[in-house]
Amino acid sequence: MKQDVYLPFEQLVFPSTACFLTGKPLGESDSMYSVFPEWLRKRYELDGKTFSMLLDGTRVKYEDFLLPCSDEVLNRLIALDEEMERAFSKGYEAVAALPRTTLFYWMAKTVYGILFHDFQLAIQHQSKRQDRFTLSNYLKRRFSTLHGMMQGMLGMVDIANIPFSMAVFKVRYSKDVFNYRDETNNLNCSLSMNDFGIVACLQDHGINESMQKVLIEKIGSTTLHPAQFEEICSRFIYSNYLLRSYPTYEYVEQNKKVVLELSEANWPPGFQPWNDEMFAQVLATYWKPWGIPMSQIHQPPNPPISFLYKETSEDLVAFEEIALPY
Repeated sequence: MKQDVYLPFEQLVFPSTACFLTGKPLGESDSMYSVFPEWLRKRYELDGKTFSMLLDGTRVKYEDFLLPCSDEVLNRLIALDEEMERAFSKGYEAVAALPRTTLFYWMAKTVYGILFHDFQLAIQHQSKRQDRFTLSNYLKRRFSTLHGMMQGMLGMVDIANIPFSMAVFKVRYSKDVFNYRDETNNLNCSLSMNDFGIVACLQDHGINESMQKVLIEKIGSTTLHPAQFEEICSRFIYSNYLLRSYPTYEYVEQNKKVVLELSEANWPPGFQPWNDEMFAQVLATYWKPWGIPMSQIHQPPNPPISFLYKETSEDLVAFEEIALPY
């Protein structure tokens, strides 16, 4: 059964003539899937706007992020997009009620869809130099596992016991915005629109969500200022960076199913020491829309400023107390 799992990272081949998820050659009836679906591009007028690629900063239009799909995979992704459109349009309550695995598939296919395009650009770039496209063993393993987890959409792989970190928050915006970020090396991503924000670490076996559990529970369904949501993203991303090692998984056969199972050696790994200066640099990146300088964010020996916690207590800062535009 394990031979049914598609493993494109073994040969680092990502053709447009085979389904990205199953590896099956495309037929005449097969099609290309838009990573950023039409409903999303129309709502936020994304067509014609560009996204900066990891390889060399090449700007790619949102509508040009396409994945080659068999009919089976295309239909599954269209159904997933329709489910997301209904929930995203309704807002926070509907999004928070979605199964976390469903949210994972949608976020993962977005991250992977951008990566796939990056791989193809890199292969073309290296080919012109008469060189081969390569990835470190670390990235090959991480990206291959993400791809394997995504095959759970088709029932090809069971990911029931592979948690990831995912949290949904209620966020107030003064206008309808679309803000998507990813950091592919560590498989972090965030999305905010309508009245909600999602932050995720797609392959950490849930350890960062556990790390932030007290904060997540304290916030609950409280309405956040966008700067507060960006601070939460910074905390997730930085704590994920501090992991001493990342989980590794292996394919095993159980009850006639292929299961992607955690290899428990050296897990959990623990975290490197927290560094206020480095965290402040992450905050500065996420608070860039407000133009808050590093000199204001961090004044050693004091800890970095926070829009989540009050200075003299662990109480949350209320939305109305934040004098920043939203």
